[in-house]
Amino acid sequence: YTLSSCYSLAARRRTFSVVSYRPSLRTPRHYYKMSVETALISCGSSAGSFEMEMVRAWSPMGYDRAVELFERGYYDQSHFFRVVPNFLVQFGISYTADEELKRFARTTIPDDPQLDPPIAFVEGIISYAGSGDNSRSSQVFISYTDKNKLFGTNKWETPVGKIISGMDHVRNFYSYGDMPPWVRDIRDELCSYIVI
Repeated sequence: YTLSSCYSLAARRRTFSVVSYRPSLRTPRHYYKMSVETALISCGSSAGSFEMEMVRAWSPMGYDRAVELFERGYYDQSHFFRVVPNFLVQFGISYTADEELKRFARTTIPDDPQLDPPIAFVEGIISYAGSGDNSRSSQVFISYTDKNKLFGTNKWETPVGKIISGMDHVRNFYSYGDMPPWVRDIRDELCSYIVI
């Protein structure tokens, strides 16, 4: 499956959300408001369209990188190269001819601090894939499950957004590219008993 194109619906918008309230002597409630910057991104794919909402408060450096890559068309026409049922779908390898954009996408960004309490990795949560501390670049994944305890255990796995519509299309991508890490561990253990 491929991403035909992704574009920002409302490039960057600010909304105000009540994050807490504290009783006051003068008024029964005093609300504290926090500005929350989000970006809505609509994507077409060969399996159907879906929309993502990126949330800057969850992962500021990750949000800035992802939104810029989407705005500059980095992900257009790219493939979902790793689709593993009940685990994840991953993308982030571009076919762009823009050499400067490729260089930008290959540069790594620092890990964002995990929130306390952390954002739960439920189905549809979007995060960066990485290979170690401060290794995030352009590859992102979408969680396929609510039950995976592996996600969020590494510093670079800080959610940057979520699927807000079209998850049924994302869920139906053809599975290929890899298997979950726990299956690979079992396969390796079984292979150690086979003598050729």
